[in-house]
Amino acid sequence: MEDDYLIARNILGLLQAAGATVMGPVGHVAQAVRFVRDRSAEFGSAVLDLDLHGQPS
Repeated sequence: MEDDYLIARNILGLLQAAGATVMGPVGHVAQAVRFVRDRSAEFGSAVLDLDLHGQPS
C-alpha cells in the first residue's frame, strides 16, 4: 500500500526486478482491506506505507 504514485511505481519496479509478482498498488486503507479480504489466498506478503493519506495503515 502506498499513496504516493512515484514511490509506488519505484517500489513496484524494484519488487518486479527481484522476481516478485506485484498485485497493487493500493492507495487507501479501506481499499486495501477489501483487496486483502477478496484476494487473501493469492499472496503471502505485503509492503505497507505506515501513513496512507493521514490514516495509519
